[in-house]
Amino acid sequence: MRNTVAVLLLTFLSSLPGTPAVAQSVAMDEGTFTLTVGGRPAGTETFAIRRVGMGAEARVIAQGNIQITLPEGSVTMEPILEASETLSLAGYQNKVSGARDQVFTLAGTNDRRFQGRTISPQGEQVQEYRAASGTILLEALVAHHFFLLGARLDGASGTVPVIVPGQGRQLQLTYTVTGTESLQLGGSAVEARRVTVDLGGESRDVWFDSQGRVLRVVDPARSYQAERTTRPG
Repeated sequence: MRNTVAVLLLTFLSSLPGTPAVAQSVAMDEGTFTLTVGGRPAGTETFAIRRVGMGAEARVIAQGNIQITLPEGSVTMEPILEASETLSLAGYQNKVSGARDQVFTLAGTNDRRFQGRTISPQGEQVQEYRAASGTILLEALVAHHFFLLGARLDGASGTVPVIVPGQGRQLQLTYTVTGTESLQLGGSAVEARRVTVDLGGESRDVWFDSQGRVLRVVDPARSYQAERTTRPG
């Protein structure tokens, strides 16, 4: 439970050759979502997505901090996700504290698999997942993770392999682009593409801007909504 998001990020950065990590970091997106659960204010999610490194060594690092009040109590999540230059999943960690207390890590193995490890007061659990080409990861109640789907949208509908770590599931996500809408974010109108996502029978609606940046996420099963406080800069 002592591992932190900061330690994992430094590990990623220190493994990159060449010029200092700071000079290799390019911002892709960052911002804040306001969260509601059951129609009531429930917290915030702040995040930053950066491309680190150059060429074949480049990686995309998505780091977030979620403060949310759920029926069981207040929860803090500190996810950090590593993806390849093509935005395929490469590694992941999520530290959860508060009403829940655990650390989940996901790392690739030598036989084209991912090994997930959960450490909690109840003990340690290990689970393996297939490392299918183009796999993405979606953590429940983490809105910015949908940026991986935004990079995968091709045509009006399609499927994408996905790992849902909090549920220990790996499945084929099905998406359908249902139209365009104008969202009001921080007093500014933003044209958004609305996408309906099916995750093994669970439905979510996600709104993306023209660059695939996540603007709003609605999860009806959890009465959850995340919406950007301002339009992406």
